[in-house]
Amino acid sequence: MTFLFQVVFLIFQQDHWVKSIAHEPEDLPQEVIENRKKIAIPIIVFLTKIWLQVVMLTAYQASYNEDIIFPFYKRATAIGIANFFARSFTIGSPLVAELDKPVPTIILLCAVFLALVSSFFLPSRQEERELEERK
Repeated sequence: MTFLFQVVFLIFQQDHWVKSIAHEPEDLPQEVIENRKKIAIPIIVFLTKIWLQVVMLTAYQASYNEDIIFPFYKRATAIGIANFFARSFTIGSPLVAELDKPVPTIILLCAVFLALVSSFFLPSRQEERELEERK
């Protein structure tokens, strides 16, 4: 959902895409476009933030439920390391926010896509059972 809202956000940032999607005339005043963007973009950002929070809470909850991803005796260290790297990348967010218009959105879109792809490589229940059998 975060990826989807980021794509929608990217579309709304580009004025010519908004005109073509809404089937608006090409000579639509810039004032009308800006007023529509003032309403739509905060809503899209709000929904993106909600889904980012859902992903973070799900990952945090999974760290306590899945022993194969975060073993019990390494859980606090693993969560601390993950928080360290997350906060380290967050330090650069004001610098990224100052870049030209579509670049920050594309960077966030790439990060969300990378997280989505990496989630497919997490261990499955079958792999967890095989690991327990080997122990």
